[in-house]
Amino acid sequence: MKNADLKYDSIKKIRHNMKDQLLVVYAMLANGKTDDAMDYISKNVDVLSADYSIVNTDSIIVNTIVNSKLNAASTVGINVQCSTVKQFNGIDEIDLCNLLSNILDNAVAGCMNIPESKEKFVSLDISCDNKIYRFAAKNSINGSVLANNKQLKTSKSDKKHHGYGVKIIREIAEKYNGRCDFFEEKNVFCCLVSFKAK
Repeated sequence: MKNADLKYDSIKKIRHNMKDQLLVVYAMLANGKTDDAMDYISKNVDVLSADYSIVNTDSIIVNTIVNSKLNAASTVGINVQCSTVKQFNGIDEIDLCNLLSNILDNAVAGCMNIPESKEKFVSLDISCDNKIYRFAAKNSINGSVLANNKQLKTSKSDKKHHGYGVKIIREIAEKYNGRCDFFEEKNVFCCLVSFKAK
């Protein structure tokens, strides 16, 4: 949590410094120094794009987890998308962190066996209506997962240290008297968690 908090703090600093960097580029362009401006941008663009803010909610937990996980996915060629509500009232922060971490880790892992020639994507939609939160994650898959693995057991060889993600997601849904569903639609794996906040 501390590392994630530091990561998000660095993102905020980069966004703050962006304004000054744009002023420098503007001044170069205004003085006809196009090559210098292009040079300046090329040296700094990696820093700016590496910590791109995908979501900006009132929750530092959501911002940190979603932005770090989806940015990491994007760097390995996975198309990412997220839409979310701003507030997360009535959900314990640790539960929120664990829920989002495991949902996104599973979704990204589901894309890793897809050949480079095929599209890889992860999408997350978080909505809330009358205090009922709905977390809907989708990811591309290379053939059915549930046909051969209904219990969604880990495929990793080190089963002692892996395979807890689905269990944690289900336990959090149960804690809030909600439900958790895993299903597939045309080479898309879906995880839907819904519950009423306390």
